[in-house]
Amino acid sequence: MDNKKNNNSAYINTANFTNAETSEFYKEFISDFPNFLVRLKQSDIGIVHLALSVSFFIFQLLIFTSFLNKKELFKKTCFHIIFHHGVLSCIQQICHIITAIFTILNIEDIDPLFAVIGALLYSTYIGSVLFILLLTLNRLDIMYNISKFHVKQKEKFDVIGIIILYCCTVGLFVFYITPRFNVTFDYLTFQWEYVHSLGLDIGFEVKNKTVFISLGISFVLQMCIIGKVFSLRCYTQKKAIFVAEDIKIVIHVFLCFVTTLFLELIWDGMFFELATDGIGVIVPQILYIFSSVSNSIFVLFFVEEIRDNVIFFKYCKKNKKIKSKISVLKTRRITTEKNI
Repeated sequence: MDNKKNNNSAYINTANFTNAETSEFYKEFISDFPNFLVRLKQSDIGIVHLALSVSFFIFQLLIFTSFLNKKELFKKTCFHIIFHHGVLSCIQQICHIITAIFTILNIEDIDPLFAVIGALLYSTYIGSVLFILLLTLNRLDIMYNISKFHVKQKEKFDVIGIIILYCCTVGLFVFYITPRFNVTFDYLTFQWEYVHSLGLDIGFEVKNKTVFISLGISFVLQMCIIGKVFSLRCYTQKKAIFVAEDIKIVIHVFLCFVTTLFLELIWDGMFFELATDGIGVIVPQILYIFSSVSNSIFVLFFVEEIRDNVIFFKYCKKNKKIKSKISVLKTRRITTEKNI
């Protein structure tokens, strides 16, 4: 997504190359790929991106059905924040779906459209990380009872926080839609690249530092929450300090913090060179698609209030109750017939 043109051959602008130079550049570029990646067509990678994006988009829609089926969820601030985080995740998945379709069809000369999609992706990605920070602050407040405000004042504070984050997201969109900070999708590396070097210098730093700082604060706060949970168990003299329920916390930390951190470090070139290592062609974009919906995946499968009201699970639960009632009626009828 963030390609550093200064240190890597993939970030060289090939528009000024002659045909011979371009051919030699791509030949050298592809020669470093593993065999299985060389055999992969652009359409194949696009199909993988599309399948993942559509699947995660459906997951997000399922979460929205939970809020539709039980509007009381909006009364709790944490679910209110989760809903708005889901809105940004949904926008990201739509952008990934459109990009995947363009990749499959190999549609070219659409830089203005890619500029809009890229700006949306950048701004909503940063916005979703900020919403995770707000959600963590909310959980910390509940756990430590930090706020001295009344319930209604707390709700107003959280609503103001949500509005501010939306304003930040819109501001970031305006920032990245500016021509000198534009990004475009490269069909060769399957990464989002800055069009101009100025965008790389400033735009990259804005995104990178915002995400790292937000993730760092969220992680520290999450550790404080976990510490409070364990200390309460020790205080109540429970035999088991670590229980099965705590696995959810570990999974949430991994999905929301570790995956995003890993993605940012990949874009920083910490693990492998995006342009010369074949795995760098497929891993970052797939991980980016996943990270944009990681919190929603956790919510869908591990938050009972959301899961039980999702239309699919609700139907299964209702169907199970009907079958149970039928089974009870049959048992009663058989018992009655035997007595007769």
